[in-house]
Amino acid sequence: MDHFEMVYNYYMPVLYRFAMQYAYDSETAKDLVHDAFAWVWNNPDKIRDEGNVAALLYRLVRSNCLNYLRSLDIRDCNDRKYADAAVFTDFLFDDEPDDHRYAIELRLRHALDALPERGRAALEMHFVGNMRIKAIAEVMHVSEATVKTHIKRALKALREGMKCFFSVFL
Repeated sequence: MDHFEMVYNYYMPVLYRFAMQYAYDSETAKDLVHDAFAWVWNNPDKIRDEGNVAALLYRLVRSNCLNYLRSLDIRDCNDRKYADAAVFTDFLFDDEPDDHRYAIELRLRHALDALPERGRAALEMHFVGNMRIKAIAEVMHVSEATVKTHIKRALKALREGMKCFFSVFL
């Protein structure tokens, strides 16, 4: 086993978890980490100058994640990431619904129903179906940029529709 493979096998799982804190999407997180390793593979001469490979990998993954978030035009990352994650996880609704949970669930269902059909479809395929943007574009017969726009607008509408509830959790 060569040195690169040992480093990859050791750091891949921890860097993946690190990237998930930013991306909230398994495939995206994997891609961001793989991009960091690809940079290391393609620039071995720069690693000798770096010294600490672990620190370099963390910086590369963090930079890739921030660039990814910037590409989605997310300004307030923490609020929006929390909102996006909360919308598509079961942690809000897994117990017996009390009045507060029922109100949130009702509001969420209403906000989802109010979304344009194509925006909701793209959002569900991406977050619930765990499909990549490229695959969604092929299914919907539109460009990847159009899919990103659909998702971005749908998330914005959901955030607006759920704004009063997220302030309680944040």
